Amino acid sequence: MKSRSFGVNGGSAGASAQVGLKIADDLGDEQQVEYDSTLTYGVYGFAAGALRGISSGGGGWGDPLQRPPGWVARDVRDGIVSVDAASEQYGVSVSSSGVIDHEETQRLRRC
Repeated sequence: MKSRSFGVNGGSAGASAQVGLKIADDLGDEQQVEYDSTLTYGVYGFAAGALRGISSGGGGWGDPLQRPPGWVARDVRDGIVSVDAASEQYGVSVSSSGVIDHEETQRLRRC
């Protein structure tokens, strides 16, 4: 069963947790395997550095298009929200350094 934190008051659901595993074959070639939060529980042994975990995100509160653009820009600067998510989910056009394109933001929020 996949589960994500639910949103409240019009907010979106959070992302599910992920676990990444680097597996090396006999020749030393590595492949990256991604799992979501539906992992089977158990005890496993892995080499140091082989596992990578990403915790799930919490659900949102309120309509993302109502979040003030300055707050979204701060979240981008702080690495909490990606530039793509700022545009696609919050309707805010912002650079990776947090500079808002106000004209494009108005256009995105009208659509």
